[in-house]
Amino acid sequence: MMLVREMAVITWKKLRLEKLEHDYCTRQLAVQITLEEFLSIDRRLTEEVYKFWIESDGLSAKEAEMLSQTVKCIEPHRRLNVTTA
Repeated sequence: MMLVREMAVITWKKLRLEKLEHDYCTRQLAVQITLEEFLSIDRRLTEEVYKFWIESDGLSAKEAEMLSQTVKCIEPHRRLNVTTA
């Protein structure tokens, strides 16, 4: 009986830790990215691109569909190590 209790405690602690980790990651993802972090991602990114990124409301349904179609066209070539640049 003691072993069952210990397993229950360990399981509870594991689930609690996973919940804390999930909550932390969710909060980090919700925080707005800073200009310095944005510029450190790629040297081709500029302050103007950052402003656009922050001010845009995301993709419209039409833009999302176009992006999805583009990715579908590119995906087979990516597997063959064909680059577009």
